[in-house]
Amino acid sequence: REQLRSRRRAEREAVERQIQSEVDDKQAELEGLAPNMKAFEQYAELVEREKGCAEALEEAKAASRRAAQEFFDVRQRRYDLFMGAYNTIASHLDPIYKQLTRTEHAPAGGSAYLTVENMDTPFLAGTRFSAMPASKRFRELEQLSGGEKTVAALALLFAVHSFRPSPFFVLD
Repeated sequence: REQLRSRRRAEREAVERQIQSEVDDKQAELEGLAPNMKAFEQYAELVEREKGCAEALEEAKAASRRAAQEFFDVRQRRYDLFMGAYNTIASHLDPIYKQLTRTEHAPAGGSAYLTVENMDTPFLAGTRFSAMPASKRFRELEQLSGGEKTVAALALLFAVHSFRPSPFFVLD
């Protein structure tokens, strides 16, 4: 009987230890599953921060759209001003050059014109000035004589003057 009792006691203690181990494991698991009571407060803070960031983003987008619109407006104004000046100068250039190069042998005079190299952004690509003296074939401006270049330059100067006249010129 004693043996039986000691065996039962040993079995009971073993079962008790196993049950206690399982209880400890389950308790540790429950503690790990315990809800974070500050989670709701942290979530509310995050929502507020996200709302602030969203508002800042919308403000930045609006500022970007305004800046893009202002850039487009300035670019369009620059284009309009350039083309207004170019058209006025180009339309006056040929008649002025013809008048300066008119002679008895060539009553029609020479011809001169301006061309824009890039019509989309004319102020970036540049303009080309071409002049053909009376009774001569077309040549690049660099190939004209000194006197022909001077007459062409004066015609361009007077054409620019027709766009924005100044009260006087000083030529040196």
